[in-house]
Amino acid sequence: MPELGATLAALEMAIQTEIDGFAFYQTFAERTQDANAQAMFRQLAEDEVAHLELLREAKAALERDGRWSRY
Repeated sequence: MPELGATLAALEMAIQTEIDGFAFYQTFAERTQDANAQAMFRQLAEDEVAHLELLREAKAALERDGRWSRY
């Protein structure tokens, strides 16, 4: 894959975006008093963790094998 460096950089940016999103949703879950809003923000934070895991796995596969792995 000739664009491996650019692809890895894009994945790193996406990973950081998920980390930032998790922190954002966690903060608002803690700040809001509404139970429904808290639940929503907590679910969104959990979603960010799931996305983060997928991105980290994809990045590791690219670094290890030089190609996308099959999920």
